[in-house]
Amino acid sequence: MQSQGNLFQEGFKNQFRGVTLEELFAESMLSGHLTDSNCFRLRAALLEGSLSEEHRAIITRILYSLRRGTLKIMD
Repeated sequence: MQSQGNLFQEGFKNQFRGVTLEELFAESMLSGHLTDSNCFRLRAALLEGSLSEEHRAIITRILYSLRRGTLKIMD
């Protein structure tokens, strides 16, 4: 039986075309931007409610960076 975190990671990979949440975080922080569609997908993942604490912390950090202006949303 797979853990809940693994199930989420598989679902997240499908949703983001093979990119894990950790990879999305690293790519966003290095590039300084997040696509609009990825931002909506992150919100949907938060609303889904099946996130581990680690994944919730990653998404919270991304959203915090957006609020502070460190990350920009690109179309």
